[in-house]
Amino acid sequence: MWIAAATTAVFHQDVVESVCGFANLQLGFTIALHIKQNVTSDPLQPRLFSTSLAFREQVVSAPAEPGEGKRKGNAAFMKPKKLSEPLADLVGETELPRPHVVKKIWEHIKANGLQDESDKRYIECDAAMQNIFNVERVHMFTMNKLLSQHLSSVDGGEEKSS
Repeated sequence: MWIAAATTAVFHQDVVESVCGFANLQLGFTIALHIKQNVTSDPLQPRLFSTSLAFREQVVSAPAEPGEGKRKGNAAFMKPKKLSEPLADLVGETELPRPHVVKKIWEHIKANGLQDESDKRYIECDAAMQNIFNVERVHMFTMNKLLSQHLSSVDGGEEKSS
């Protein structure tokens, strides 16, 4: 019984891979599901598969849902934060959303070649970054944690640190 189930799973994987050659993965799984529903459960009976061209066209030409495929941003995540003075000096602005602050810091790191060549996870801090992080070398994920000390809400409260 186990061998039959394993061969069926492998077979359906092959069907998905062969169908995906002409379209995207979601289409391949849709057609494979259609095929699987039309297959008998007897593992010894010969399997004859055919997906009609009409079925393929129906799946391909199905209208997309409005807004499907578009990723919506989190409004709370994109709220502007007030930056501390050393951080504002580094990024050149006094208020920015956190993702934009991180992006500007990475632009500074790349422009000045501050990433450690032997281990790219570490950043060698220059004078401007040492004013912010108070260390000579910082791990990229620790950098994001330390950054929260320099961000506060525009209305005056400090950002919560995780």
